[in-house]
Amino acid sequence: MGFYSLCYAHPRLLLVDGVNPFDPFALFSDRRQWLFISLYYVVLAAPFFCSGLALGLLFTRGTRHIHYLCAFDLVGAGIGCGALVLIMPAFGGSGSVTIAAAFGMMAAVVFGCCRNSTRTW
Repeated sequence: MGFYSLCYAHPRLLLVDGVNPFDPFALFSDRRQWLFISLYYVVLAAPFFCSGLALGLLFTRGTRHIHYLCAFDLVGAGIGCGALVLIMPAFGGSGSVTIAAAFGMMAAVVFGCCRNSTRTW
């Protein structure tokens, strides 16, 4: 779980730092931009893929407590949507992406620290 949470957060930080030199206005004048846009979309899709793997792993391992897992998943999504209303005006687009990545990193730390827990799910 910690690995998938880390994979969720890491690509978002790369996009905010501007590592990818993608320029959408030079897409038809510079052929390299097609490579950059492909890289951009792969990096954007990776967190969703990894979070889906993490939730799938959690749901397959915790079948006895699936009702709690689904409830906390929905409550967390609702809190995230509500927090976006407050975070977006205060920090802007790139700041809110950085904050989302920071929460993903914190989840990776929590899941990594609790690896030897007595829980089976």
